[in-house]
Amino acid sequence: MTVTSVPRGPARWITIDNPDTRNALTVADRSDLSAALREADGDPDAAVIVLTGEGGQFCSGGDIREFDRERTTLEASRYASEIAQPVFVALRESHTPTIARVKGVAAGAGMYLALGCDIVIAESTARFVPAHLELAAPPDWGALWLMPRLIGVARAKKYLLTSQPIGAGQAADWGLIAEAVPAADLDHTVQTYCERIARFDPSVVSITRRGLDRSLDQSLSSFLEWEALAIAATLQRPEHRNQVKAFLRQRSEEFT
Repeated sequence: MTVTSVPRGPARWITIDNPDTRNALTVADRSDLSAALREADGDPDAAVIVLTGEGGQFCSGGDIREFDRERTTLEASRYASEIAQPVFVALRESHTPTIARVKGVAAGAGMYLALGCDIVIAESTARFVPAHLELAAPPDWGALWLMPRLIGVARAKKYLLTSQPIGAGQAADWGLIAEAVPAADLDHTVQTYCERIARFDPSVVSITRRGLDRSLDQSLSSFLEWEALAIAATLQRPEHRNQVKAFLRQRSEEFT
């Protein structure tokens, strides 16, 4: 199987394992990846989903060999909604926070797969390659929606319209990814993020994650209405009261 999913500590690790093609995704792989993401999101023991690639590479995008064919009008019209977009939708709809662990190249669809995650941690030598224009096709996987939200419209246009690869360091400077770290520190950094997130109530983490996404598409008044409902529901949960009591006990102990 090209896509594997295994528990590791507080996280579920989903790995693309096809190193002979630098983890290029076939149509079947995309279906498997979408299913693996949704299954992991339903795992009550998974506080985080980590997405990565085998063999020193993250993902080189779609398997180009599958594009060397004629398509009917119906096939072409269904490509984006039924093949290209479902993985991105699964990422964005996930209640469980997602982390991309990036080594080597993240190109084309592979780049947007990584950037669709909540947190991207990349090896300092990793490269992010917006390859779609090289194939006379516009970016898919929700890229034109995602990129302005990550780095602003002007920088997104500069990046995508010139199709110039950038390194992990520059990606971190732009705010495209969370961190670029030395190879020796990559796994430790990812694990630290997983453990940190796992400390918190998963429902509150999920609300925080969804609220950040909502904030980009709603008016202030609409967002504040949603925020009020979310906080009201949180304040009624026993987990909140228990954490308040624990905090007060700790503070009392510190001052006695």
